Amino acid sequence: MKDICAPKERRYGMTIELLFIEFGFLFTRLFVKTRITPNQITLLWGILLIFSSVLFIFDNLWLHVAGAIGWIVACAMDNTDGQVARYKKMFSKRGLFLDKLNHSLTYPLLFFCIGLGQYMVSGEIYSLIFGFMAGTFMMLSLICEPLYALAMGDSPKEMDRATAPTVFKKRLRSISPLFDRNLFLLILVATILDLVLKFELLWMGSFLEALLPVYAIGFLIGFLTKAGMIYKMLDKPSD
Repeated sequence: MKDICAPKERRYGMTIELLFIEFGFLFTRLFVKTRITPNQITLLWGILLIFSSVLFIFDNLWLHVAGAIGWIVACAMDNTDGQVARYKKMFSKRGLFLDKLNHSLTYPLLFFCIGLGQYMVSGEIYSLIFGFMAGTFMMLSLICEPLYALAMGDSPKEMDRATAPTVFKKRLRSISPLFDRNLFLLILVATILDLVLKFELLWMGSFLEALLPVYAIGFLIGFLTKAGMIYKMLDKPSD
């Protein structure tokens, strides 16, 4: 089953990503025995991401931890839908669309909710601004590669691992805290630290709040770098 659902060529990346793939396979073992479709799994983890993001709005540290755990579970299930699709041989363009839609909607929503939640607790407008910046520039970064594929006339299905922007992403994925798997683990660590430690620095009163300017600036740099890289690629003659 594992050779079909998660063949070796699909188990790319560094240790953290491989852990998420293995975690997702636990859900795959369950879902392949049911009538649930890959698209329904995609909808399920998308709903979980939205619900988990909203938990960060509330002034409750335990809800923040639950939201961070929800994101990790949903990201594991992000692997599950593809694994079930390969096992049941149920591929569709709708599935690809739902997957991309989930990422484009929920990833920015996470930072919007964190920023809003921290603003409601501290009253500092900086948290709201940095949360908005992080969500916005992450969203812009996410749409860079679909825009590249559209400009080049490439198939969206082949886009993720065939384009140079993805090569750039792979070079950073093992060390960059901006890469999604590292990012969500770091948010979980921050929420746990907020439960057990007191943190104050400048206007920031929590570890979670301290992550916002880091991601706001980081995603801004990442977006500008990726957009510039794509722009240069479009000037090159095709083979």
